[in-house]
Amino acid sequence: MSRKIIFFDADGTIVKGNNMSKLTVEAFRRLKENGHILVLSTGRALPAIDGVLKEMDFGNIICSAGGAVVRNNEVVYTNPMTKESKKNILKYLDEHKVVYNMEANDYIWIKKGDKEKYLRLFKVPNKESVSAEEYKKAVEILDKVSKRTMEIEDPMEIDINKIHYYEADMLYDEGSCPISYDKIVGDLGDKYKCVQLSLSKKFSGGEICEKGTSKKTGMDVILDHFKIHKENIYAIGDDYNDIEMLEHATTSIAMGNSPEVVKKLAHYVTEDIDNDGFYYAMKHFGLI
Repeated sequence: MSRKIIFFDADGTIVKGNNMSKLTVEAFRRLKENGHILVLSTGRALPAIDGVLKEMDFGNIICSAGGAVVRNNEVVYTNPMTKESKKNILKYLDEHKVVYNMEANDYIWIKKGDKEKYLRLFKVPNKESVSAEEYKKAVEILDKVSKRTMEIEDPMEIDINKIHYYEADMLYDEGSCPISYDKIVGDLGDKYKCVQLSLSKKFSGGEICEKGTSKKTGMDVILDHFKIHKENIYAIGDDYNDIEMLEHATTSIAMGNSPEVVKKLAHYVTEDIDNDGFYYAMKHFGLI
């Protein structure tokens, strides 16, 4: 079997929450045995590559949806926003009272005073309502997220790769996000790249970054190094920020839980994440 390179998304593709199924773990074991090159390609910032994703020790990572690239465990590429872009976008989001974070290679940065709101996404359930194991896990996740999240008074002092804004009702004391994705695209889309996310109602929202930043950009950094033949490039994902990655691959795979627009552009649609779509896609193409 010739050596392939496989670019794969994280959330909704190989992990759900912080869990990876046994069959997905088995797929990676066999992919490594077969000598294929594995590249995690995620919207997550580098500090959020934790839990099972860190344990898998992929080594090659496209993070912040192309804002930074890790090759052989070293950061080899980063494309931080200009100060002008940061100033314009953050002013816009602040004026509309939108909750957001700023993704860097060291921390997830939050506007001073908003960390408490952001951590509501990781609220620990009532101890009596869940098992002792579930409660312990929730406490550990909250602690981990809190430690990687830092407040900052002046964002002009840091380099950030991407801004992630949130629509979840629980973040807004008024009861809902005060602005829609369509409004954001209408106001900012001419100058900046705005991508909607469909992960879940809880983590819905979108990404804003410089135009030209994408998972495709990160793929090119990786491909320039490994020199893989075009016919051996595979990609699998499930969300809008995977579109350019799927279009750039010779063989593209959409998860069964993907939005319809993502499914339509892929060469193959596999099972959803709850039914081990990643494993069965690798098996379908004879990679394992």
